[in-house]
Amino acid sequence: MRGRIEPVLHAAARRGFRRGPTPAEWNGGLAQILPAHARVQKVAHHAALPFDETPTFLDALRGRPGMAARALEFAIFTAARTGSANSYYRLCSA
Repeated sequence: MRGRIEPVLHAAARRGFRRGPTPAEWNGGLAQILPAHARVQKVAHHAALPFDETPTFLDALRGRPGMAARALEFAIFTAARTGSANSYYRLCSA
């Protein structure tokens, strides 16, 4: 996130929209507040389903009753985050 905010704040300063140091800079800004990159725990992602197994999985998923199966299908086809799929699930089951 910092990598996205910092260039915007730098551009705003260059165009005269803001003054002073950029609060998103690592040196002199966030380095005193946030832990070092080496101390941050790595994210362990779930393994992905092999692409060639997707049709078989979707056929099995379509055979399952219930809105949870539909919400998972929605998430698969739209690449939605789980929060969006959860909202979809709540809307459809209301």
